[in-house]
Amino acid sequence: MHTLAELLRYAGITSHKRTLLSIRQHTTNWGRSGRGVRHKPRYTVWYDTEDNNDRIVFTFEAVLNLKRTAPEKLADIDIQISHYSGWDPVKRRLTVTHPERYLKVDGMVEGGGEKTKALWQEIIALTEGMERDDKLSSYEITFLAA
Repeated sequence: MHTLAELLRYAGITSHKRTLLSIRQHTTNWGRSGRGVRHKPRYTVWYDTEDNNDRIVFTFEAVLNLKRTAPEKLADIDIQISHYSGWDPVKRRLTVTHPERYLKVDGMVEGGGEKTKALWQEIIALTEGMERDDKLSSYEITFLAA
């Protein structure tokens, strides 16, 4: 699974529509004195059905290169898939939590660098067609469906 379409098919997204996307910026440090610094953004994408009775949430995370255009060489993309269902109108929340699934797009396999870079470009392109909303959070960038 090296494309976004394959991941969506694997998660069972059929009639779901993208409703919210948030980007939270983190940094990771390493080295003797912690001078090696790379950005590690976390993209969280919500897919809801029309009746809001079913929600699938994707979380993508990768260590970026210095230019912040693609994952670092040999770096993996971590993917978490969460699935919620059973809207309760009294509690006003989804009541059923399905088991979470964890995937990793391996950047160390042969040709892995190109695959992780292509997948990351697809993830970044998810913001197209969405409206930025700065009122929801002060520590992350949020986009709402247009």
